[in-house]
Amino acid sequence: MSQITSFQIVRDHLGLAPGVPRRGIRLWLELAILVAAVVVSVVVLCMAVRTNAVGALLTATSIMTGLTFTMAMRFWERSIDARSNPDLIFDEERKSVLDNMRTLLLWTVLAGLASTSWLAGLAIFVGTSAADPWATAVAAGLVAYQLLYVLRSIVELYWASYTLRP
Repeated sequence: MSQITSFQIVRDHLGLAPGVPRRGIRLWLELAILVAAVVVSVVVLCMAVRTNAVGALLTATSIMTGLTFTMAMRFWERSIDARSNPDLIFDEERKSVLDNMRTLLLWTVLAGLASTSWLAGLAIFVGTSAADPWATAVAAGLVAYQLLYVLRSIVELYWASYTLRP
């Protein structure tokens, strides 16, 4: 098994083309999620929100990241098994769905790690006092980005549950 670099994860996330025809919403959906997270961040900054709920957000993002990581490992395992299973070795549609889910879930885990890291830093340096508006805005944007990716992963998982039926 070869090592995967962070460049490959980004490249696969933005450019993984399925081997079968499928919905062509990849790049504009990525941009829409990014724009929505930036809008949330700007709105929080413009409203000058200060929060001391960093611990609660840290707990929530940690749990979401852990659950998403578990899902990613499960799809990674299935993706590897699909390449060695004689019944699935020529089923490009299933392998494509598994690869897309694996890549999407890995990207969701990376988004979760970014938001969890930021919130952990805030919890360490700010403590129980209210964080500055710019720090709260960054936290809100990262959490929104993670939540949108978790939502997208759930929608893709629901779609994959119909696609992978025998």
